[in-house]
Amino acid sequence: MKRTISLAILLTAFIFSAQAQKFLTLEDCMKIAEENALTLKQAQMLIQTAEINLKEAKMSRLPSLNGSVSGGLQLGRTIDPTTNDFGTQEIGYNSISLSSGLSLFSGGRINSTVRQGKYNLEAAVFDGEDAYNNLGLTLATMFLQVMLSEDQLANAQNQVRVTEDQYEQSKKLADAGVIPVNDLLDIEAQLALNQQSVLIAQGNLEVAQLTLIQLLELDPNESIRLVRPEIEIPVEDPMRISLEQVFQTALGSQPSIKANEYRLKSAEESIVQARSFGIPQLSIFGGMSSNWSSLGVQVDGFEDLVAPFEVFDGNGQAFTFFIPQQVPILSDQAYMDQLNQNFGQSVGLSLSVPVFNGLRTHYGVQRAKLNAKNQKLINTQQRNQLKTDIQTALIQARTSKLAYYASEKAFQAANVAYENATKRFELGVVNTLELNTSRNLRDRAELDLLNAKYQYIFNMKVLDFYMGRGLTLN
Repeated sequence: MKRTISLAILLTAFIFSAQAQKFLTLEDCMKIAEENALTLKQAQMLIQTAEINLKEAKMSRLPSLNGSVSGGLQLGRTIDPTTNDFGTQEIGYNSISLSSGLSLFSGGRINSTVRQGKYNLEAAVFDGEDAYNNLGLTLATMFLQVMLSEDQLANAQNQVRVTEDQYEQSKKLADAGVIPVNDLLDIEAQLALNQQSVLIAQGNLEVAQLTLIQLLELDPNESIRLVRPEIEIPVEDPMRISLEQVFQTALGSQPSIKANEYRLKSAEESIVQARSFGIPQLSIFGGMSSNWSSLGVQVDGFEDLVAPFEVFDGNGQAFTFFIPQQVPILSDQAYMDQLNQNFGQSVGLSLSVPVFNGLRTHYGVQRAKLNAKNQKLINTQQRNQLKTDIQTALIQARTSKLAYYASEKAFQAANVAYENATKRFELGVVNTLELNTSRNLRDRAELDLLNAKYQYIFNMKVLDFYMGRGLTLN
């Protein structure tokens, strides 16, 4: 009855635990990483920045248009901005202007900037693909690491079960007097060691799972469980894969290589832009403006007046004449009327010819050339490093294949030896020390085979990565 209750409790706990866990395939991990990974978000921001820069470069082909409005109060002896007459009274003023300009020829700088913006955008896009591929490779590595840790835990648990069975059988033999009691104690010690191995394997699995969770930017308290794909030993033989074959494929498929090629084109455009500052620049401009002043007046009409006018003869005697004249009747001019009256326009061409600017253009061209040469060196260095990495990956794949098949033979031999030792132990021919030694050799060979298998699979996936193949574990 107690055993039934305990089994029910364990089943209930397992059901709730399964419900709380998140089951993930490698494809699920990649989707989560696309949404959460900071490296991909940063790469996307760089792409958006490059898009903005390209749009800005294209818009520089359009004419500029700027408006200006100013107003103020002039005190003391000043010039009326509407009449240009001097005055000493307080003057309020307002100026409005609108100006436009268009570059007709700039030495090809604008077109070069647009081309450079396109190259920079392409480089940013390939950088994003490279970040995605690197993240995928890292995820596949951690996915395999979790699977390896799960298999190691299962192997350790199986060793405990085998040792427990061995203990039960040995206890019967000890009770029957076939083996000494001390041999039973040796098996108990081996069982304790195997149980310790389970705890270590469990800890390694939790660390691997936590690393994967952190890589996915998930809550560290979240529990995940991998949906294990059917993984088999690679069919493709790394011994038949040539270095040049993989290298040439990688040159055409690796985004980082393409990104640096576009960076070189961008650096070459900087040379064109630097040279353009030493070429005459031609632009067209135009503008409109108007002014208002608080002293502005208008003539509303004329008033007839007779003004006295005195004339003196040779004896100093004065004669007065009355001369009729018209005097204008003035009033403050309306704001809009002043703007209309003072409205003016202008249009013209501007030619700027660089004569001497402290050799800034010369040095700018030299810097741009050096930057382009440096980018070429970076590209060459990257190609050389890529070839070295591929060669290393190819050697590791070939070595891991040999190691896997050697480990497979070693495990088969150790397993046969352990089976023979078990039979001989049951017959009382060998003692527990010899049995434990044989079991430990078999267990070590099994772990080596497990590690060699996953290492071989991983190394072949690295080659797939360099050959531009999808990162899958099926």
